[in-house]
Amino acid sequence: MSILRRKNTNQNSNVASNASNANNGNNANNGNNDSNIGNQLPEWTTPNQLTTQQMQAIMQKDSIKRKHNIFWGRAYSGTAQLQQNNLLLTVVIFLGLSYGFWNSYQWRLLATELGYKQWVVFDRSNGVTTPKDARTFQTGASDEEIQAMAWNMTRWVIAASSTNVETAYSEARQFMTSEMRSEFDKSFGEKVDDLKQLGIYRKIENANVRQITEKDLPAGTTVRPSRYDVIVTGDLYTYRESDKDQLAKGPFAYRLRLVPLNTRSIQNPTALLVNSLEEVDYQSTLTKKDEKK
Repeated sequence: MSILRRKNTNQNSNVASNASNANNGNNANNGNNDSNIGNQLPEWTTPNQLTTQQMQAIMQKDSIKRKHNIFWGRAYSGTAQLQQNNLLLTVVIFLGLSYGFWNSYQWRLLATELGYKQWVVFDRSNGVTTPKDARTFQTGASDEEIQAMAWNMTRWVIAASSTNVETAYSEARQFMTSEMRSEFDKSFGEKVDDLKQLGIYRKIENANVRQITEKDLPAGTTVRPSRYDVIVTGDLYTYRESDKDQLAKGPFAYRLRLVPLNTRSIQNPTALLVNSLEEVDYQSTLTKKDEKK
């Protein structure tokens, strides 16, 4: 009996303790509910009652946080950090390779340009070296300018027609030395009126202009040609103005010697004058050379 009573008393005490715990728990929950009721959130936090400005501010803040940018934020794990580092390294390698290819291409273009220009002058100014064309520092006329002056003089003199003879001779006299101008007036000046009365016009075809070499000089000549000695060859056609009928056709060759001036001018931009203009039997010279071979 005593054992049974002890068991019953223990069960009663357990039941009483459980009941007291339950009561305490309910009281605590009630207290928490009361506290929650007393600390309710403001009404404006309800989404349905937010103003337009508050909604725009929340949306703007949310868009800034979710903006896609590989450089924004931080890696939250070792794998993500490794992926991010690999991505940055790939971008750096790509930029380096792109710059290397671009630099190599620019050097290739520069080498091609220098190959066409041939003569190069390296100009050093303010610690920077720049390759420039040698013609930039050239004070005298270039070979092209010398050949152009020789061609113009030949065209003005031998291709003058009845309608433009005065204009052509006037242009030619502007680029002659005083010695050649006096000889030209004696040789061609007196023929102006006769050429006007002929009623003809001339045309040059198959023209060739180049600097004279030692092979072009007659045998026994001791004078060595310079780049101011030019020969102009071609075919001269003569037509009648009235019916365009061809009157004559034949090859020609003229040897010209030019002299450079110290300064260029608007009237003479090439700074060149023609000192002599003489006709040579260029075709017969070529025939004799071929016969000797």
